[in-house]
Amino acid sequence: MTDEKLPPSAKYVKYVLEDADQPLTTTEIADETDLPLRTTRRAIDRLRELGYLHTLPPAGIPRYETPSHRIVEPIENG
Repeated sequence: MTDEKLPPSAKYVKYVLEDADQPLTTTEIADETDLPLRTTRRAIDRLRELGYLHTLPPAGIPRYETPSHRIVEPIENG
């Protein structure tokens, strides 16, 4: 799938993550994009499904920390 086929919210989240100096949490992405949290989560899920996104485990205690996300090059299937 090319970027042109991504939903607008996923394109925007991808752009913000590409421009970020470090991985961002879902809340940070929502704050940066001004997208609703639910829309941000759906965009993250879509990017992850397509191989554009890598989710890093929480750095601290999982119950109190949230995972962060960064963009990666998609892996071609086939």
